[in-house]
Amino acid sequence: MKRLHTLLIAVLVACCVHAQHDQNPFQASLYNEQNEISMEIDLVKKNILVPQQEVLGEVAGYISIKKDFRKWIVIDAEMIRPNTAQLSVVNDYGSEDFVALLTFNPDGSYTWKHQSGSPMKFVINKKWNKMPGTLSFKRQEPKK
Repeated sequence: MKRLHTLLIAVLVACCVHAQHDQNPFQASLYNEQNEISMEIDLVKKNILVPQQEVLGEVAGYISIKKDFRKWIVIDAEMIRPNTAQLSVVNDYGSEDFVALLTFNPDGSYTWKHQSGSPMKFVINKKWNKMPGTLSFKRQEPKK
C-alpha cells in the first residue's frame, strides 16, 4: 500500500510540474484567424529560432503569414504588467521596426496593439498590405 501511495504522489508531482510549465502565457504559438498571422513566442527563455533564418540566432519570437516568406522578428520583450509584455520587433531585413504590446486576457485570448514605429505589413497577392494596429490571437498547438 505504501508503494501505491508513493507512486501516486510521484505521478501527481510530475503532473503539477508539467502543468506549471504549460501555464506561462508568454511561451506559446498564437494565431490570428482573420489575417492568417502566426506568432511563435518564448518571452521567458528567448530561445526561438526563426525558420530559414537561423543565422539570426535565438530570439524572443517571430511573426509570419502563410502567403509571404518574410517574417517580423521579436528581438526583445519586457514585462510591463503581470499579463502584458512590450515587444520590440524588426523586419527580417532590419530596415523597419516597431513597438507593440501583447496582453494575455482572462478568457485565454491575446490582444496585440501597435504602439509606435513602422506598420507591420506583409506581401499578399503581390501587394504590400498593412496589418491592423489591434489584433486578437488565440493559442494554437506548437509547430513540430
